[in-house]
Amino acid sequence: MAKNTRNTRALIRKAARGEFAKFGFSGARVARISRTAGVNKQLIFYYFDSKDGLFQAVMNGARDELTRAAKTAAGDGEHFRKSFEGLFHSLLASHELTRILLFGTSEDASQRNDILNHLARLLSESISLGQGLGHHRDDVDPDIVARQAVLLLVGYFAAGLPVLGKDALPAEWLKTTISMLNGWLTW
Repeated sequence: MAKNTRNTRALIRKAARGEFAKFGFSGARVARISRTAGVNKQLIFYYFDSKDGLFQAVMNGARDELTRAAKTAAGDGEHFRKSFEGLFHSLLASHELTRILLFGTSEDASQRNDILNHLARLLSESISLGQGLGHHRDDVDPDIVARQAVLLLVGYFAAGLPVLGKDALPAEWLKTTISMLNGWLTW
C-alpha cells in the first residue's frame, strides 16, 4: 500500500508541476491536475490538503532537485564551477522547472524567492569552501558573488535568445560565464 501511495503522490506532483509551469499558481486548476494524473480530485486534497499544499510540495521538489544538482563531491577549487554547472544543466534540462522559477505570479513569488535564495546559499557555501582551501580570493564576499551568479543563471533563462542572440549556445554561454565568475574569485 505504501508503494502505491508513493506512486500516486508522484503522479500528482508530476501533473501539478506541469500545470503550475504552464499556468502559474493562480491559473492552475486542480481538476486538470487530477485528469492529467488520472486520479480523483478528492485524492489530491487528501494527500496535499489544498492547492497551496500541492504547490508547496512541487516547490519543495524543485528545491530538492536543484540542491542535488548543485551538490557535487569536489574538494578542490572546482566545487563552485561544478555547482554552477549542475544548476545550469538542471534548468536547461527541465523547461517546467525553469518556468516555475521564472514566470510565476505574485501568489507564488515567495516560494520562488525562497528557492533562489537557497541557490545563492548553496553557491556561497561552495565559494567559502574554495576560500578555505585557498582556491578563491578571501577578499571577496561569497554571498555577493553567489547572488550575482544566480542572477546570471536566471537571466540566461529569462532573457534567452532575444537578448543573447541566436549564436548564444548554452555550452558556450556556460563556459564564458564560468570564466568570468572564476575571474572574480581567483587571484
